[in-house]
Amino acid sequence: MSHGFRIASGVCSSASAVMVIPLRTLDGIPVAAYTVAYSIWAACFSLYLWLQLNILPSGLGVRRKMYLFCVITAAIHFSVAISQNSDTILQGLTVYGPMILTVCTYLMSLLFGGFEVSEVQTAVIPTAFGQD
Repeated sequence: MSHGFRIASGVCSSASAVMVIPLRTLDGIPVAAYTVAYSIWAACFSLYLWLQLNILPSGLGVRRKMYLFCVITAAIHFSVAISQNSDTILQGLTVYGPMILTVCTYLMSLLFGGFEVSEVQTAVIPTAFGQD
């Protein structure tokens, strides 16, 4: 059941993050429009991040902290790189930050939780000398 919620919250988070970009870059858009877009993104992203953290094994608290550290570090790196064309880095962060943060959360979940522990234990790794 949480798998479906994770997908739905990730899709909603991505869609609302994509919606923020044109609302912030076009002129004449009311402040309420992108405030609502940021609010929807924040709610969906919070749920998405919480669900992503819950699939990580809870036996090691370090793994969840490392996941958050990698997500935030990657998001800052890509946000600064993409915002080089903006007038200020802060403007680039507010425009592209939600989408980059959502994408980094997904990509880091592939690294940290892309497979179950049981799959690793049952995997057969062939060697140069044949299987043992």
